[in-house]
Amino acid sequence: MNFESKSDCNAYLVRSLLEVDGWPSSFGAIPDEVTACFECLEFASPPPGSLGLLSPKGRWAVQDVELAILKSCADCATKLLAAGFLIGPLGTGAAVGAALFGVVAGGFVLLRGLHKRHVKLTGDQTRVLQVLVLVNRGLLSDEVVRILRSIGANAASESIDRTLESLRNIAQSDGKSAALVAVDHDGRWRAAGL
Repeated sequence: MNFESKSDCNAYLVRSLLEVDGWPSSFGAIPDEVTACFECLEFASPPPGSLGLLSPKGRWAVQDVELAILKSCADCATKLLAAGFLIGPLGTGAAVGAALFGVVAGGFVLLRGLHKRHVKLTGDQTRVLQVLVLVNRGLLSDEVVRILRSIGANAASESIDRTLESLRNIAQSDGKSAALVAVDHDGRWRAAGL
């Protein structure tokens, strides 16, 4: 979808997020850090014979894959909130709405960046990374399993341990590998190196 104005793009994103189960209907605008991800600058050619400078014109383009990433982050965040895993970091009451979108925006910017760099993640890797980014604190692998189960994801301890280990060595499009997670001396996993 292409939009000529930031507000049209914003309105489309808000409508799209309302399709996510549990997403609060009271959100008004998408934070600028998310909307800016969709901005494309175009330079119109000056009229022939003129010495005019090329002036940029803003346009916003939302690709289906980017919208899917945003919705996936929103879905995961609303499930984490409903399961009680985001209450402490977000606070309570009206502050939850704005803070929830901040959490979603952070996850979206990260996962979109990985997509743009052609980093290929499996569904399990994506979900585990989302949980680590959205919860934003060190988690033991058993806690990751418990969180994933509480939000309806199929999670076996051995499988999650393998997934966490695999996120320590992810191949990038340039042939190099990167660690998307790190584990501390207490065995707590965090999103890292992103």
